[in-house]
Amino acid sequence: MFRGRILTKNILYEKEIVEDNLCNMCNSSNSIESCFHLFLECPLAAQVWQKLIGHMPKANDILAGHDIKLMSSLHTRGFGEIIWDIMPFTVLWEI
Repeated sequence: MFRGRILTKNILYEKEIVEDNLCNMCNSSNSIESCFHLFLECPLAAQVWQKLIGHMPKANDILAGHDIKLMSSLHTRGFGEIIWDIMPFTVLWEI
């Protein structure tokens, strides 16, 4: 994902492998399934992220930004640091 190599529908559409490039998760007629849309912009993904990190001070910067690498800056110090190190990647995998 960080390298832009996920075969989302916009890439598959360009290679003429699929018939359309629209997002299946939100079923919007004008949402092209790109990596950024699928993992951050899509209303369903946005709900997941809002529930998970919406309370954190960095949440708006992370969710509004176009640099997906900011996800790795979610962790805080203390007991849950290891969990917050892997949490974003776990959620991305599930989405």
